[in-house]
Amino acid sequence: MKYAEALIPVFGEDVVKKMFSRPCAVRDEGLKECEEIIKNNGNDQSVFQGGLSAASQAMDDKIAQIVSRGLQIMTTTLNSAQT
Repeated sequence: MKYAEALIPVFGEDVVKKMFSRPCAVRDEGLKECEEIIKNNGNDQSVFQGGLSAASQAMDDKIAQIVSRGLQIMTTTLNSAQT
């Protein structure tokens, strides 16, 4: 999946594997880890772009919990860019 491959340099292979896992609990865990990376490195251009991409992917999910996490990631990404 090319989309996932583009996120590996930003978030790492383990986090991206979790983000694209079938079980929603594992996906949510990966998204939480993604959000922590964004909080710590939000000023970095590639992290900003990766955060927006991850948020977009999560908000397209069918599980409400994942969509909600995507919205949190979007908010975190935008707030991190302002600091």
